[in-house]
Amino acid sequence: SFRRDRWLTFSELAAMLPELASSGFDAVQIGPAQESPDSPGWYHRYQPKNYGVISGLGTEADLRALCATAQRHGIMIIADLVFNHMLVVAQ
Repeated sequence: SFRRDRWLTFSELAAMLPELASSGFDAVQIGPAQESPDSPGWYHRYQPKNYGVISGLGTEADLRALCATAQRHGIMIIADLVFNHMLVVAQ
């Protein structure tokens, strides 16, 4: 769910699902939903600060709504997750 200039929010991606389904897509991949540094680099999404769904992509409710919309359109959500490391933020 990355465009050339930024990540799509869960709501933006959900709004695109009808068109994607009619174009024959049956799956979309989303980047990690964990809170990460506020930075333009795509790779910062892969440096989570915690494991909660708290991000610039949307809330946990937004993610659940995306999954429900995808299911209605027959599209699978492939979630990219980071479990093996955590960003250490200096106080």
